[in-house]
Amino acid sequence: MEILIFGTGKLYQKYKAVISKDDSVIALLDNNQELWGKKIDGKTVCRPADVSKLHYEKIVLMSNYACEMRKQLMELGCKKDTIIHYTEYIDAQTIGEMNVFLSENVTRSSKGKCLVISTTLGYNGGSLAAVYAACAMKESGFQPVIAAPEGNPLFINEMRRKGISFIIYKNLSHAKQNELGWMQDFRHIVVNTLQMSCCAIEIAKNRRVILWLHEALNFYDVMRYWEDKIKEGIISQNLKIYAVSPIARDNFIKNYSLKEINLLPYGIPKEPINIKRHKSERIIFAIAGYISKQKGQDIFLDAADIINQREAAVDFWIVGKKPENDFGRLIENRVKKLRNVQMIGELSHDKMIQFYNQIDVLVVASREDMLPIVATEAMMLGKVCIVSNISGTADYIQDYRNGFVFQKENPDELAQNMLWCMENFDKLEKIGEQAAVTYEENFSMEIFRNNLEEAINNSL
Repeated sequence: MEILIFGTGKLYQKYKAVISKDDSVIALLDNNQELWGKKIDGKTVCRPADVSKLHYEKIVLMSNYACEMRKQLMELGCKKDTIIHYTEYIDAQTIGEMNVFLSENVTRSSKGKCLVISTTLGYNGGSLAAVYAACAMKESGFQPVIAAPEGNPLFINEMRRKGISFIIYKNLSHAKQNELGWMQDFRHIVVNTLQMSCCAIEIAKNRRVILWLHEALNFYDVMRYWEDKIKEGIISQNLKIYAVSPIARDNFIKNYSLKEINLLPYGIPKEPINIKRHKSERIIFAIAGYISKQKGQDIFLDAADIINQREAAVDFWIVGKKPENDFGRLIENRVKKLRNVQMIGELSHDKMIQFYNQIDVLVVASREDMLPIVATEAMMLGKVCIVSNISGTADYIQDYRNGFVFQKENPDELAQNMLWCMENFDKLEKIGEQAAVTYEENFSMEIFRNNLEEAINNSL
């Protein structure tokens, strides 16, 4: 194709190397007047207003302001179908390339195969929810497969040992009908996460499918470029939408408000390990999850600062992958200044389960969290959780009975709850036992399997 590239900033510099060698870049477009007429990588930088004078087949938007750029181009007379987001352009270069990773113990099933489609797989809540949905399908007698655009090889290999097979297809997020023929082998399809909603909509053009939502509000900004497509697609009678929690449901309605949404909380398998009560003289509080502003590690550290003023026998652990960005560096620098705080890094799922044995209390300090799996795992294992009121877990917790809830972004209230745990250490075991009961009553695999089967049957 003959293409134009709109945007010459960081994204262009990052992705210019993967521009297809079969395509010819006619020119670059940019709104920065200082660049007009100059050359970058041998290509002239033009005014967007000059687009009508240029011959092209597609305009690739390489910017985080793709929505605004598309609107600008359409006002200049460009046709919508000639404009393409850089992620769609890059992923489309791999059409037809598929990798299959069979489980280590593939078993045939009389009920046939079921497919769970998810976004990039890794050690995060969305990926684990996909795995547990596949496990529930396996318990129901199906042969489960998870498909995703990409995935962490360590995660995939670990989950293959649970009897799950994987398909990696890079163009899955925006695949068209002519790429989806292989899905005819699957009796039921569940599409996991808002990020894969365009895929769900495409599948729903000729068969029934479930879209299962887990997203905080900030993910809707990421998907804003495809907002019109999603609004048009979710009215399909073939598409049934479920949300993992009331917060996830309300976020979708707030943005699209076009579809009835039922609740489908996940379930998690009960781990066959013996939980030991932590016996150190120092109480250990931990926060787990990808280090980000949304997860609130800074709030956790603010509470740690308050508690440290008392010179108490306490340690604070931060578990999760640290990104190379300003927030990641902020947390790392703050930790270096505190004697009793450790950054442990990302753990595999198996190591994470063992990790709960070493802590006393898990903190979820998120600014928004749909239904954090780390809290459900901790409760399953009889650990006390302190969660923010904007997390889905808060709906299941009563203070002093099976955990604690504090107001989001309130480190003082979080610190008060942590101090209570320190001063009433002998009461934590009983609270943890009630937390385990809460897991059994709401998040066991038996309950999830029944709810998932009902959702699938209702979608037929």
